[in-house]
Amino acid sequence: MILAFPTFIVLLVATNPPSLLLLLLVAFLFGSAFPMLVIYLMYKMGKVGDLDVTDRSERKAPFVVSILVYAVGTIIMFALNAPLIVSALMFCYTTNTLVTFLISLHWKISVHAVGVAGPFTCLVYFSGWLYSPLLLLIIPIGWSRVELKAHTLAQVVVGFLLSIAMTWAQLILLFQFFL
Repeated sequence: MILAFPTFIVLLVATNPPSLLLLLLVAFLFGSAFPMLVIYLMYKMGKVGDLDVTDRSERKAPFVVSILVYAVGTIIMFALNAPLIVSALMFCYTTNTLVTFLISLHWKISVHAVGVAGPFTCLVYFSGWLYSPLLLLIIPIGWSRVELKAHTLAQVVVGFLLSIAMTWAQLILLFQFFL
């Protein structure tokens, strides 16, 4: 959620749409602020034990609300005629979060790995290989998740690879469908 807004900033500044400020506001609210606020409020209400929602059994409500927030953000982006790459990224947040949620019902996939790989994959798709070194950030992030005993190496690797594959495939399909 933290990486969402900077990624949207890069994409929006690069595409320079006429409604730049409005789209930045939508990206901030629906890509980062609202999903983080939901988890924070659930933490304050005692619905989740920590801000990382490490207990898999507590993840259902934050996931469902986040999926809905991203879906509304996607609809708004398309309604505002945002550049396709921007709308596509919000769509990827929706679908990647949905798939991650479904997997997490049975297995604790690394949401951190998914959350890093998705936006960086979008930047690589958009710019060619210019942003590909950002994908290396998964190494320290993944290592920290394993060292903290929050995830196994497999949970991190699967999250990373699944997010790259899903994001890339969705971007290809969306650009073929809308162009």
